[in-house]
Amino acid sequence: MGSFILENRDNLSEFHYIRKARAVDFWFDISIGKLKNYITQYGDKFCVVLFGSEEIDHCYILPFDYIKDLFKNEFLYDETRWMGSISKDLLRIRNSGRTISVTGYYNAFELLTEEDNGELGRSISEAESLYHVENEIELIHLEDYVAKFNEMYQGATPRKRLTISNRIARPNAITDFLKKIRNYTCQICGELGFLQNNGKRYVETHHIIELHKLISGSYCSDNLVVVCANCHKKLHFARVDYLFVDNKQIMLRINGTQYQFSRNIISSK
Repeated sequence: MGSFILENRDNLSEFHYIRKARAVDFWFDISIGKLKNYITQYGDKFCVVLFGSEEIDHCYILPFDYIKDLFKNEFLYDETRWMGSISKDLLRIRNSGRTISVTGYYNAFELLTEEDNGELGRSISEAESLYHVENEIELIHLEDYVAKFNEMYQGATPRKRLTISNRIARPNAITDFLKKIRNYTCQICGELGFLQNNGKRYVETHHIIELHKLISGSYCSDNLVVVCANCHKKLHFARVDYLFVDNKQIMLRINGTQYQFSRNIISSK
């Protein structure tokens, strides 16, 4: 897949301080002169980017205003640099005696393009609109949004972005739409979702190709299946054998019982 940071380093370096770090414990050093140059140009509105691999996206993208208190002159390792490391998502600067949790900034690629409003930033911004729908949207309008999302992300490979992963794990416009058009009914066993105390039916959705496998196109609606809670657990923990998969249908066997269902294809064509 390659490293996004390494592949785009020349452009990103203009407004982000990028340092190669050892992948095991993310050991790094930061030059006082270079850091001051970034502060002069951008104040605290830039990121310190620490990447640990040239082959995969293994990095921390840290807003400087979040970590700046660790980069004080009294914490310098010598007169020219600070030295630090990240272990178990805790950033440590030698001589400071302090740590900062950086869990939320692991592979947070959307932070990289806030300043230049580049193509990646625009695509993420459009996608995020589908994860922050607070009110009901009419199905006919929501179908257009989902179709547009599918077209945008058909060839996209999921990245280990903590922020977007958390949003995908929660109810959002795409899964809500699929639940509605499937009438809150499990596509595998046909069971209608149970009534919640708020009067709404409860069903779940499952990624056929799990996002952590980083397969291109797995963000899209045709990679989701509407399932009851029981079938969802079976898909994760029972013996599941995929017998037939094409662009429209999927046939699988769960603990010896065979099921077939249609893929949730939403297209503007």
